[in-house]
Amino acid sequence: MRCRGFTLLEVLIAVAIASIALVTVAATVASSHRTTGDLSVRMAADVLARNLLDRYLIPLSISMKPDLKTEGGQEDMGGYHFTYAQTVDKTDTPGLFKLTVTVYDAEGKKQYRQLSVYVNQSQ
Repeated sequence: MRCRGFTLLEVLIAVAIASIALVTVAATVASSHRTTGDLSVRMAADVLARNLLDRYLIPLSISMKPDLKTEGGQEDMGGYHFTYAQTVDKTDTPGLFKLTVTVYDAEGKKQYRQLSVYVNQSQ
């Protein structure tokens, strides 16, 4: 008499296929989680860089001459802690300056965002 059911080999193959599928799904979820977390940090860094540019451009728009120097500091934005550097450089064109803001992680090692604008200060 023949018994009905699955053989041990069939069960092992089914378990192997299921485990491969579960590992693939887990890897996809982990990758998505890392990407989402990194995206929120990058968005906060972008907002900070734009705020720093605006903070420096307001005095420039009132015809103040820019100090040609590098400044830096630390700021919190969106629950994250960042360090930043902003530089003002002369260009070859008289009265035209380049303002660059670079936002890094809290340790200043990983660059998240760099924005540059050109400001015309000619009379």
